[in-house]
Amino acid sequence: MAGLGLVVLRLAVVRWLLVLGFSGPLPIWQQAIAACLALAIAVGLWSRLFSVVVLGLVVIMVLFFSMMPLAVLPLLLVALALALIGPGAFSLDARQFGRRTLVLHDTSGTSRS
Repeated sequence: MAGLGLVVLRLAVVRWLLVLGFSGPLPIWQQAIAACLALAIAVGLWSRLFSVVVLGLVVIMVLFFSMMPLAVLPLLLVALALALIGPGAFSLDARQFGRRTLVLHDTSGTSRS
């Protein structure tokens, strides 16, 4: 179920990218960048890296193009979560690098029975 939740998280970032990238009269190169980022994140290709790129682009848009910070706050939060968590099991990253499982061991020296 966690892998499915991360697919939903990736699709939320894609939706915001497409809305921001194709709203208004933007140059074709900006639309192409938004489309490429959206496609890569949708399939889970280098999701952490591209989520950080999205974060940087949104911060630049807010600082230099007077975009309303509250309008892009959901995108910032979801992209940050995706950058911190990773793409999940249903992604090209999982196919390329393998699934990773975190196993916590008891290091206190005492065992529970």
